[in-house]
Amino acid sequence: MLVRHHWNKPDIADRIDAAVHATLSKGDYTADILGANGMSTREFADLICEQLS
Repeated sequence: MLVRHHWNKPDIADRIDAAVHATLSKGDYTADILGANGMSTREFADLICEQLS
């Protein structure tokens, strides 16, 4: 929301949204959602960054 609305960069926000959705669609979730089998937020963020590169 920060990127899309405050910084007014919808194109970048769309890329971030797509990267998050792609990561989730592969079955990768953080521990707060999946429980003990989930990954850390750092690991999840790294996977999103990989999608963006």
